[in-house]
Amino acid sequence: MGQTLSEPITEKDTHEGQDENFAYAVSSMQGWRINMEDAHATELSFGAQKHKHTQTYIWICMYVSIYIYIYVYVYVYVYEYVYICICICICIFLCICICTCICTSDRIYCANAGDSRAMLSVKGVEFPLSHDHKPTNPDEIKRIVAADGYVEFGRVRGNLALSRAVGDFEFKTKPSLPAEEQMVTANPDIIEHALDKDVEFMVVACDGIWECMTNQEVVTWVRDRLAIHQPLTKICEDLMTKCLAKDSPSGPMFGCDNMTVCVVLFLHGGKSVQDVMLDIAKSSDLLAMKKQTKPPAISSREEGRVKMAPTATTLDEEENKSDTVEKSEKAETS
Repeated sequence: MGQTLSEPITEKDTHEGQDENFAYAVSSMQGWRINMEDAHATELSFGAQKHKHTQTYIWICMYVSIYIYIYVYVYVYVYEYVYICICICICIFLCICICTCICTSDRIYCANAGDSRAMLSVKGVEFPLSHDHKPTNPDEIKRIVAADGYVEFGRVRGNLALSRAVGDFEFKTKPSLPAEEQMVTANPDIIEHALDKDVEFMVVACDGIWECMTNQEVVTWVRDRLAIHQPLTKICEDLMTKCLAKDSPSGPMFGCDNMTVCVVLFLHGGKSVQDVMLDIAKSSDLLAMKKQTKPPAISSREEGRVKMAPTATTLDEEENKSDTVEKSEKAETS
């Protein structure tokens, strides 16, 4: 069946962590792919102490063995202690895209090369910490052409779907050019953002998630579940299940890739996870719906019309109905 299995592998590798500043969960799933090509690393209270450097350097070094085991080392010089480090990378035959997020007490830094992605929820509105590196991006095309390359069918030399990656040395053969100007470069884009009280949570995920949902869709989906106090582990696992293609793929289809997702909740001022979830609920319409006064006695005929506050079950049921309708519409159009 090409590059997919006859049935998806839906077992999930999930773990979580928490300290006084952050709570996080991360989960990964092989899905329909023959091999699991994602890898991730999370570290609380990362061991970078104060240094007298005026600039932040992020050095990402990865060594890929013949068995495609991935060892990720991130070394950071910053003025302040690094509280959390999250790294997601995807390895496909020595082509590696990577997205690394590092948080200090008041700043967030994201280094990205490839199409894994990170973004924040700022009062329920998505704020991108990274942008996908596709060969069709104007800046990427300019560099590719300057290195005697070309873009065909949306791919570098009609082959590689990414314009930045670790590895892929066949696209880095111009000795006259520095590494950052090669046809395909591992040079990351680095975005930083203030970690203020309006920043609610961060999502870092591989392209298996982002090809199925937009940044804002993910923010809304995660936020709705935080507002009803769903555990972070369940949110990560359910997000992958939502994106997983339900039917056996017979051709190119979204939801067939490996999936990895990490959700980080910011505990501003040492708040508890429950308090942060309550704050999110207060700023959304969900809490207002939950606090509706008990409705007066009504007839059984009208009972079905009463709107109840959404729960995890009702949210999932609504999504299943929506997915079913969407599938039916696609089937009719095809």
